[in-house]
Amino acid sequence: MTDKATTEPPQAVDAVGAQVDRGVRRHPLEVECLYTDDTKTLMSKGHHDPAEFMKACEFWNGGPLVGWGGKIRHAWGRTVPDSSGDYEFLMLPAKPHARGAYPVTTIIDDADYDHDEDPCTRVGADGKACGLKPPCPDCGRACHDVGPGA
Repeated sequence: MTDKATTEPPQAVDAVGAQVDRGVRRHPLEVECLYTDDTKTLMSKGHHDPAEFMKACEFWNGGPLVGWGGKIRHAWGRTVPDSSGDYEFLMLPAKPHARGAYPVTTIIDDADYDHDEDPCTRVGADGKACGLKPPCPDCGRACHDVGPGA
């Protein structure tokens, strides 16, 4: 008896694999710094391994992240233009897989800001609770970093 996978031409197996991977977007580990008036957030698109993300953040910083009391978090964000002109763009928390949303890995420099809060319970037009961790884009102030646990 022969194995079906070994009897198919290699191109057929590769073509199927390419179709499966097409829906999965991979983001490289590239650290970017986002600022607000109060905080600084290091982030990279994609949900990355926390140890690898920390290593990349320390490389970006030129050494250990001394004074950075925040936790590494996996969240979702969405980038929008800043109509105020203060910034080029704003990165807002987003619901997973929503239009324009992308996964992010973040760490914030302020331990007091990076805390766990109950999710927002504001009921939207769809009748469902918002569910994001404050600050959320519809219920709280807009921010440049992804809110904790968003």
